[in-house]
Amino acid sequence: MSHAKGRSHREEVYRASLTQASSGELDNGPIVYQMLSLPQETAKLLSFQNCGQFSMASKMADLDKADALLEELRAASLQPAQQELEQAKYDITDEELRPSFALPSVLESVCKLVKNLLGIQDGKPHAYCYFDPYSCPAEKRGGAWMRDVVSRSKLMALPGEDVRLPVAHMVCNQTPPVGDKPSLMTFRRLGQEQAGHGCGFQRSSAIH
Repeated sequence: MSHAKGRSHREEVYRASLTQASSGELDNGPIVYQMLSLPQETAKLLSFQNCGQFSMASKMADLDKADALLEELRAASLQPAQQELEQAKYDITDEELRPSFALPSVLESVCKLVKNLLGIQDGKPHAYCYFDPYSCPAEKRGGAWMRDVVSRSKLMALPGEDVRLPVAHMVCNQTPPVGDKPSLMTFRRLGQEQAGHGCGFQRSSAIH
């Protein structure tokens, strides 16, 4: 969707996503309406016409200027607008950068960085990690995430071991490689924090 030029198409998909599980016993609409009405009531108690004026009272911009800016941005969603701005500013696109970020090379660099930052040396294992890098729409949702499988534990240690080592899994949605061509990452995806979450969990000295 980040490459779709038609605003109406992006809006249709966006609204369909927002209205999932919005009926029947899962409908939390009444609670949302109540949450939205409370700021309006607060603003009127403080002699503002609406909650927008109340919010902007402590800011440098005013409500009219904010509305005007939103009108300028309305024709484009945030991500396409960011891409157009970056291309105009740096004269380069994400697609042109992708060949520089082959997934195997990125993983190798991440491992080197972790070793240097945390002083990890090859040898005795400290933790384990399952990595599922590629998109599979029929079996998993979009996005990227890290979850713990088992935590560091003395109580659950195997016979002959002092402690059970932590195990994490990290899931991404990279485009799979084709033939001998590796999966390529975008510059934006290099900033995903899942590896950091994994390192924090796996290197934690907390014992459960």
